[in-house]
Amino acid sequence: MIVHFLSTIAGNVPNICLSTYSWLADTKQRKASLLPFAAAGIACFIALSTGCGGSPAKIADVGDSDPTPPPPDQHSMVVPTYHNDNSRSGVNTQETKLTPAGVNLVSFGRKAVVPVEGAIFAQPLYIDGVTMTDGKTHDLVVVATEHNQVYAIDADTYQIMWQRNFLGSQGLVKTAQDLFCGETFNSEIGITGTPVIDPSSETVYMVAVTKDMVGGQPQFAQTLYALRLKDGQNSVAPATISTPSGSQFGTATFDPLLNFQRAALLLANGNVYVSWASHCEAHAGWLMAFNATTLRLSSAWAPDPSGMLGGIWMAGGGPSADADGNIFLAVGNGWSDAQSGGTDYGDTVVRLRDSGNIITVADYFMPYDWEKLYDDDLDVGSGTPVLLPSQPGTAHPNLLITGDKEGNLYLLDRDNMGQWHPDNDDQVVQHFQIQSTGVMNTPVFWNNTLYYGLMLLPVQSFAYDPASQTINTTPLSASPTSLWYPGVFPSLSANNGSDAILWAVENPTTDPPSSLILRAFDASDLSTELYNSEMSPGRDSAGHALRFTVPTVANGQVFVGARDELDIYGVL
Repeated sequence: MIVHFLSTIAGNVPNICLSTYSWLADTKQRKASLLPFAAAGIACFIALSTGCGGSPAKIADVGDSDPTPPPPDQHSMVVPTYHNDNSRSGVNTQETKLTPAGVNLVSFGRKAVVPVEGAIFAQPLYIDGVTMTDGKTHDLVVVATEHNQVYAIDADTYQIMWQRNFLGSQGLVKTAQDLFCGETFNSEIGITGTPVIDPSSETVYMVAVTKDMVGGQPQFAQTLYALRLKDGQNSVAPATISTPSGSQFGTATFDPLLNFQRAALLLANGNVYVSWASHCEAHAGWLMAFNATTLRLSSAWAPDPSGMLGGIWMAGGGPSADADGNIFLAVGNGWSDAQSGGTDYGDTVVRLRDSGNIITVADYFMPYDWEKLYDDDLDVGSGTPVLLPSQPGTAHPNLLITGDKEGNLYLLDRDNMGQWHPDNDDQVVQHFQIQSTGVMNTPVFWNNTLYYGLMLLPVQSFAYDPASQTINTTPLSASPTSLWYPGVFPSLSANNGSDAILWAVENPTTDPPSSLILRAFDASDLSTELYNSEMSPGRDSAGHALRFTVPTVANGQVFVGARDELDIYGVL
């Protein structure tokens, strides 16, 4: 009782001292028992004395050259893209404020709730030291929602610095009203794919879906924007996305209603790469590259140009890229004939090269039983390929890890991916079935350890042996409890090689009114759960649950996107 009382005081001090607006906006907090004024005053005094802390441009042709590379950015802490970096590692090794010793019920918890309009399926992004229009520098969290809203939030005061509204004249795409299949991903579709930040130009790129009325009929559009972080205004005219021209795309077309911009954006090779699957599995997937300076379409690729599928889903993750500009992604279910010289790459992991005006497949891996995966909707595009750090002097210096909905993991050589063999997958570096219910997650790889949070299983760690270049299939450690659908998409924070914490956001049920649960584990031994947000629900409960939520850890705080709110956790 005493510990709970003291932790409740600690939980309210930051909200009272730093963010009265967020505290008042939190209905859970208002319902909690009121603290004695004397205790709150003393706590606040102690905390303060110790430092509480233009018109869219139609896109129809291909051919822009890459711009001159920008100068290196000067920001010291940035999470500019999905899962931290273009390798999609999910790792922040510059975290000095969050340690296993300090993350516990008494000293760690929810510091603020920032209300937003719409569900946050995109991962929150972070960048420090941005000079805003007030002439001051601010550490920012950038949040995009399904209600077509983008926010820049001060990470220290929790004040909304600017907000952009991208609603069309007829509101949003409504899944029940506008989609013939009654898809239930979310009741409305606005900004789904995680944006990407260019720290050097202090620009954030994102795609919004809009709905207008023309001649009495609904007209849908998807538009790529480049927003200045200092004020949220357009840095260049936005670009309306349409079908690229070129015979290499076969019969594939782009439909602004049916093409679903689910995957995170990628910034590489001077381009912003945007990829699509499709609602209702009724349209062809796409990858398009837009010049980061002009937003003109420079190149594109259709994974299934002779079919209607080949969606790029990856559970919300984005294409990966290495230092040489190679792009890696997993294509979901669709027809495959690449193994016989064709151009269809359904159920395939690909390595792509972008020459500046055309994207081509340089190599690929296709499971031997791809047709079964296709027939049973067990595609390999159910998670993001994570690139392992390069290991010069080994047999396979460049590796990636990914999985499929049949429960298999594939460790692939990025330089020689294996293509297709008719009888088995023994040509790849390693493959094994990790579970029978499917892999719909993006893992973390750090310090020769692979971390997966699969549904109906505990969060598990697996040792990677650099000598044999294989993963030990027996878990090193596991969390005390198992996870519900679809599992978790973890992030890891560490201070270089020490004080590593694995963070995960769990959707505890399939019922949307349930609260997300933020969990923190000692990364060296996952059986030690340091903290979870339901240990003190009155103080720390997160917002309503969403699927595929990725926690963002930066500069001593953890940012969790939920339905209609951003929850911010840290040392109290």
